[in-house]
Amino acid sequence: MTTRTISEMPDLNNDLNLLKPAMVFYREPDAVTTHFISGVYKKLHGGAALDGLLTEEGFVISPFDSRDAVTYVVAPDASGVWEDEMPAEARRLWECCVADGVLLEQEQATTRQQYMTAFERLQSFIQEGTLTKAILSRVHIEKEVALSGALALFQCLCANYPRAFVYLFHVPELGVWMGASPEILFTRKGDRCQTVSLAGTIADQEQAAEKWTAKELDEQAVVTNYIASALQELGIEAVDQQGPFTVQAGKVAHLKTLFEFSVDNFNGSVGALVQRLHPTPAVCGWPREQAFAVIRQLEQHNRLLYAGFIGPVGKNSVNLYVNIRCLRFVTDGVALYLGGGITAGSEVESEWQETEMKAQTLLEVIKNMRNLQAYDETYI
Repeated sequence: MTTRTISEMPDLNNDLNLLKPAMVFYREPDAVTTHFISGVYKKLHGGAALDGLLTEEGFVISPFDSRDAVTYVVAPDASGVWEDEMPAEARRLWECCVADGVLLEQEQATTRQQYMTAFERLQSFIQEGTLTKAILSRVHIEKEVALSGALALFQCLCANYPRAFVYLFHVPELGVWMGASPEILFTRKGDRCQTVSLAGTIADQEQAAEKWTAKELDEQAVVTNYIASALQELGIEAVDQQGPFTVQAGKVAHLKTLFEFSVDNFNGSVGALVQRLHPTPAVCGWPREQAFAVIRQLEQHNRLLYAGFIGPVGKNSVNLYVNIRCLRFVTDGVALYLGGGITAGSEVESEWQETEMKAQTLLEVIKNMRNLQAYDETYI
């Protein structure tokens, strides 16, 4: 375990309000080790703050609409890594972190009728030519999921989804969030940088490549063209673009295009690049500003951190992921945030079923935990 004193974090010393405990657990895709960070956090206002943020060590948490909102960074006062069994110290720190109470807010589930009404209005915007695509999201409430089981649920997610970015965190102002994201926003490891276009979804089944329709291919093309244009505008040259190809993510399959380039071909700041990319049309829509406005108008919930970005950063390493397949602990259980891309070729029933499939990433693990708990209570 490594530790740092508050005096060794000068950026955090100027405001005593920053000295609040927060804790993060995370496991990178295809990694055998799991990390935890415990420490104070600071708040950065507006998208421009990302320039300074990505030069520090810590864990970044930024909402869907980060332009005028607050981005959080948890600085590692204490941190650790393990492979097999979670250290007792990590459990103790988590218990201390949530001991003084956790923000548990009420959240309303999106009814099927509410979703259908929003879908119809969104389709009318597309038919009028206001939009090419927009992501319509909804909320599912899964009741009787206790906060006391958060650590166990996190470990089950890690075991079930080895290729996802799996996390659990508690920040006093944000509450407790957890997820298993398949989507990279931006990563930098050494001199290599990467971003992806992940758009287009079908049920996970054999020979998925033969199942893609024009609707999913169009969704993928919108996001891919957006990212390619963004990289070009930032003067990034010699980009290696690969795809689209099929990848599995829980109960669904996605189309994915990979972009890789050397940091030597990029003269700007990482913060500027992240600001230009986020949110991509994969979680917002196109044109982006019009999609923002329509989402605010049609969705009856606040997305908060859903479809924002999260991940660990350091001076020579940045690993940011789009916060999808996520949940938030609320007063009566957990709220799952689920979305899908709506285009002119979308049908409301298939889009609803797509969100149902995406929900299974988390619900299946919750169900398995309940079955194990019932077994233990009966036979032990």
